[in-house]
Amino acid sequence: MIVHGLVLLLLLSIVPSNSLICHECGCDNTDITGCYCGETSTDFDGDYCVIAEERLTDVTNIQLTRVPRNTTLVYVEDPYYVFLLESIRYNKTANDWYLWTSGAIFGCDWDLCNSPNLINRLPTTFNLSIEKNWLQTNIYGTGSVSQCHHCPFEQCGDSANPID
Repeated sequence: MIVHGLVLLLLLSIVPSNSLICHECGCDNTDITGCYCGETSTDFDGDYCVIAEERLTDVTNIQLTRVPRNTTLVYVEDPYYVFLLESIRYNKTANDWYLWTSGAIFGCDWDLCNSPNLINRLPTTFNLSIEKNWLQTNIYGTGSVSQCHHCPFEQCGDSANPID
């Protein structure tokens, strides 16, 4: 009987576990302390932990939770990902272009990777940009909208904070 118990213990210790522990909280950007609630969930279905932001005009709703692996817009193979919903808009009153990010999702697949400590870092992590002269000429001017704009170079970060 002792041998059976040792064999069972040995089998349980070598069977791989694919569980994932994720934070489970919600808050808004005016008071992110609600996202430090200490609630977690554990699942064995190969989910991703996520920080999801819905950015409205006056408030950003933030949810720390989990999503099933195959429910994203595209199949994600990486251990982490970022989805952004951004647009470049024109303000006729100010006669200027501006960036509007209406949503962001950070997903990851290791325990507690959707930490509330990342919330303040996500909004400034990425920015979509295009030359204002090109926008003015081709969107509101006389340029051709049938030709794609090609950036002269790909840049990550900026001159003060380059990213390799």
